[in-house]
Amino acid sequence: MKEKKKDYKMILGMTVLVVVLLLIAGGFWSTVSRQAAREKQALQEEEASALTAVYVETGDLLRMQVFVDMNNETIFTAPIPSEGLLDENGKSAGNDSLTPGDIVKIYGNGIMTMSFPGQYNGVTKMQLTGHASEEELKKYTDLVESSLQGAQSDIQTPEE
Repeated sequence: MKEKKKDYKMILGMTVLVVVLLLIAGGFWSTVSRQAAREKQALQEEEASALTAVYVETGDLLRMQVFVDMNNETIFTAPIPSEGLLDENGKSAGNDSLTPGDIVKIYGNGIMTMSFPGQYNGVTKMQLTGHASEEELKKYTDLVESSLQGAQSDIQTPEE
């Protein structure tokens, strides 16, 4: 009889242990899945706030290096982040120089100055996504040049 009581106690103890381990494992997986969902949401928000822009250089004497937002044609400057440029696969592009017509996705805090051209200083990541066609590059270069020309004519010089 004592042996049967020991067996029941042993079975009960093992059952409680298994239930406790299952509860711990379930809690762990629940926490991991919530964290993965948060990270996925953060990535989606980052992707939604990213700008797609084309890199343009213009000017005869003074070269001006700007980006043009391809969605709303906003002209702005932005620094390349300290991590450098990323290629299409998200890996380091190996160089930190852009060529006119490069299309980039720019990630950051979304805050742009109210100047002309705008300044996007909160850039956290810049990823190459392609290269504009000659026609696209000409369109954006003409836009920048005409905008800069208009801005210069708005500057009033003092009369003598």
